[in-house]
Amino acid sequence: MPFVKTSEPHILDIASKWLADEKGALIGVLATLNLTNHPTTRAVAIREITHFEPLLFTQKGSEKVKQIELNNKVSLTVLLDNSNKQITFEGRAYPITSNENQSYWDSYPQQSKIRFCVYGPKSGKYIENPAVLNHELFAFEKECQNKTLRMPEAYVGYRIRTKILKLYELLDHEISKSWVAKKTGSNWEVKRVVP
Repeated sequence: MPFVKTSEPHILDIASKWLADEKGALIGVLATLNLTNHPTTRAVAIREITHFEPLLFTQKGSEKVKQIELNNKVSLTVLLDNSNKQITFEGRAYPITSNENQSYWDSYPQQSKIRFCVYGPKSGKYIENPAVLNHELFAFEKECQNKTLRMPEAYVGYRIRTKILKLYELLDHEISKSWVAKKTGSNWEVKRVVP
């Protein structure tokens, strides 16, 4: 079925309103492909979404970074907690520049920086006793109370350049709403689909 223009509100306006109505941090499920081309998913915190391009931060040694470096095609689904809605961003993930990384690092609250410095280098590694890691966090908090923390080498941001945007709204007493938009150049072609 070809993509068509509809008389309904534009999907970008709908998505913008949904995101603006959401309170609190945005969490999504990021899907990448592993070495054997099987999907791998994990929850990620989304720092921001600008022009429908989500930005997330992670550790350079993480499994997701290794997978993105091999195949940067990704899918990110955001479940909106305050409603029965979800938005999926499909596209390619690209690392942001070192200057952008530094700028975002500088804008982080101190507590977030401390947590990243403690947890980041250990991401995905086996931990026998979580109390040891928490003890390390508390000790590092005291040590860094009034210090400026340098951006760790492992800190890296990825922006997803969205090519396909999917919106879904679960409704109780009528058919649920579902749209798919495909980006071609700077234009979005939209179709309403059966959920």
